Amino acid sequence: MSLTKSQCEDIFKKFAGADGLLTPQELKNAIKSFAKTKNMSNNDMDKLVVSCFQGMDQDGNQKITLAEFMNDMTKPSRKQKLEETFKKWDKDGSGYLSTSELRKAIMETMDAKTADDIIKKINDDHVTLDEFMAIVN
Repeated sequence: MSLTKSQCEDIFKKFAGADGLLTPQELKNAIKSFAKTKNMSNNDMDKLVVSCFQGMDQDGNQKITLAEFMNDMTKPSRKQKLEETFKKWDKDGSGYLSTSELRKAIMETMDAKTADDIIKKINDDHVTLDEFMAIVN
């Protein structure tokens, strides 16, 4: 998730304790308020909170500062990163990646065999952004 600075500040101020910091419980309350968690079990919610908290609590003091919160929450989402990667390799701006463009994009993070295996699964000679997202997810 990627939030604006203003959104981060609003959420943080709403849920931070009197000390101006977020505890795990306060982070849980914040997540419940803005994330799609209605169908999430308590166990899954607790795992999510622990994971998020550990990622944000950079100094390990069991409290999250506004700076720590903003650092994590303003990062581009995985979806945004994938869209940027797609656009980077869509050199002609066609909205498609040819199989050769796709192979180059995949090889930035994977080996040639993996790239070839992925490309074999493609039914056409190009992929759209949605197909690209499905392939890399």
